[in-house]
Amino acid sequence: MPASFAPASDDALRAAELNELLGHSFTCWDNERRQLSRQLHDSVGSSLTALTMHLGLLMQKMP
Repeated sequence: MPASFAPASDDALRAAELNELLGHSFTCWDNERRQLSRQLHDSVGSSLTALTMHLGLLMQKMP
């Protein structure tokens, strides 16, 4: 049936399905963003800690 002749209930159903799909997509994107953010935070934090320790050791060796 052409879209222009589809009953209003079919249009409403399609709109509801699209909204549900978009909501799920946004939830997935947000979860992925949060996971990447946590990983980046942990990685940068570890790198900064190691750098601080190495700099401390170097400063102890300097006269």
